[in-house]
Amino acid sequence: MIDRIDYVPVGDLIALMLCVLLLVGLFESYVDQTINFKIFFLGILVVGLSASCRVILYQLIEIRSVSPEIFIILKSIYKFCICCILELYIIYIMNMVAIRSKLVLLGSLWLNFICLFADIIYGKVSMFNIFEVYSIPSMLSYVGSVILCIALIYRFHMRILKQLRICLIVSAFYAVLVVLIGACNHNDYYYTISFLFPIIMVMLLSHANSYSVRTGALGRESFENFLGKNKKCTLGCLKFYMHEKTALPKEVEIKLRNFWDNYLQNVKLFSPNGHTFVLVIYDEDVNEQLGKLVSEKLEVEYKLFGVDYRVISFEKENNCKDYKEFLRIVEYLEKKTEMNTFGFFKRDELKELDQENALLQELKDIYKQFDYEDPRVLPYYQPIKNMKTNCYDTAECLMRLHLPDEGLIFPQQFIYLIEREDLMHRFSMIMLHKVCQSLKKFTTLQRISVNFSIAELKHKDFVEDFKRVIEQNHISYDKIGVEFTESNNDSDFEIIKHVVGKLRALGCTVYLDDFGTGYSNFDRLLGLNMNVVKFDRSLLLLAETDTCAKTILHSFSEAFLELDFEILYEGVETPQQENLCICEGHADYLQGYKYSKPIAEQEFALFLQQNSSNIP
Repeated sequence: MIDRIDYVPVGDLIALMLCVLLLVGLFESYVDQTINFKIFFLGILVVGLSASCRVILYQLIEIRSVSPEIFIILKSIYKFCICCILELYIIYIMNMVAIRSKLVLLGSLWLNFICLFADIIYGKVSMFNIFEVYSIPSMLSYVGSVILCIALIYRFHMRILKQLRICLIVSAFYAVLVVLIGACNHNDYYYTISFLFPIIMVMLLSHANSYSVRTGALGRESFENFLGKNKKCTLGCLKFYMHEKTALPKEVEIKLRNFWDNYLQNVKLFSPNGHTFVLVIYDEDVNEQLGKLVSEKLEVEYKLFGVDYRVISFEKENNCKDYKEFLRIVEYLEKKTEMNTFGFFKRDELKELDQENALLQELKDIYKQFDYEDPRVLPYYQPIKNMKTNCYDTAECLMRLHLPDEGLIFPQQFIYLIEREDLMHRFSMIMLHKVCQSLKKFTTLQRISVNFSIAELKHKDFVEDFKRVIEQNHISYDKIGVEFTESNNDSDFEIIKHVVGKLRALGCTVYLDDFGTGYSNFDRLLGLNMNVVKFDRSLLLLAETDTCAKTILHSFSEAFLELDFEILYEGVETPQQENLCICEGHADYLQGYKYSKPIAEQEFALFLQQNSSNIP
């Protein structure tokens, strides 16, 4: 019979409950299943098993229904679990520092299991000290494993993430402190739970905060949370351009991590994706250290690995509240920074971007309101001269914006924003409506053409919305011209061919814009079955000075003439260019500043009135 022992199971019960909570949390969340994670996962199981052994043994003693054999078995399992936990810590550190030393591994195994065997023999002799863990073999195994772990961390500290290194050392210190306090007070209530300290710290660091073990950076979610706090600081963005590579070489990641650890102080590091690193800087002197990063590290690594980069540093204020805004700022500053260099930008240098953001808000408001009569969207008309009738009986409509604070805004300032934010469809429908309204006033015009992007023609509701606007305005379809630029994408071609067929069936005139640039070819032109081919101004300018270009212009125009396409030349500014288009280019229509720049509706009405009988 075993006498009652002076033992309180509170520490082991807490350890058991923590193990259960950790395991449930890991099962119910997504965690990257790395080898290090699996080691710690096994460690949690082993700690839980060891705590269970002591709690069960305590209960059996309390009800006085345990035999000496059960005593020895449960104690042996407990001691075996403790040895396994110590061994798992050693394996984890060896794996983390990437060493495969059989001598270290076998040495630790021999130490722990020889001490385990000696401890079991000691337990058979000292039956009534079954809960006492401070035997000489136990302490020898514990102290030896701790010394080995510390030695590995010290020897290979450059291979260990700084945050992880600190967590391991701090948690090991408190674990040893708990063991020493217990030994001094002759109790081991919290001996088992002390083995959970490093596990909890590492799991929290590596998974809850999404640290990258290789680079030491927090992930995108953490970065987005930081941006939402609106703290003033400097953001240093190190961006790699992978080109055909899919990920940074591991050697580069390790060297970067060493640089963060050794050179940068008071800096928080994020990596919202695999090729961009963001340093949150509160010390202005760090910018000098970023320059050192470029000159001492990145230039050298670029020569070794050929990975292009930019380092961009800018002052963060309320202009960078979320990840989308951050990307917009970086994209803007990239254009101002040469490849493989470092650029630092002060707050004043972001004024242009602030203006862009203000404009974008207006664009989004126009899109949201979707008012066909929105006064901020203006149609400007450029007259087109019909060479057969010698009259200005067609025109092209071009979009302008008129904003209360900024005044008149030209397409190059806003079209790219509309396309980038996928707002174009509603803007196009507003413009189409305004063109229909103008056609009711300009009764002498045969038609007005409207520009549509490839993305717009691919919009799932384009044809239906197009028809709705025309029919609501009671305009004949032959009064509307549809201009678009050719695409080199085969899937685009099939979709556009289908849409062009529907527009032609309705009676619309279809223009191919910017012929002579990009991917123009006859196969696609014949397949699309359009009405008008619009030659780009660049081909006209080239033909003015180059005889080969003039021959090409002449050959193209003759081919289109035989295929019954009408030919329009844009960008005509001089009498010489006009003559070239007529004599060499078989022009049906001419458009350009020689006749008129794009003008507002009232000016266009006056132009038509002045040129109704006389053509200059």
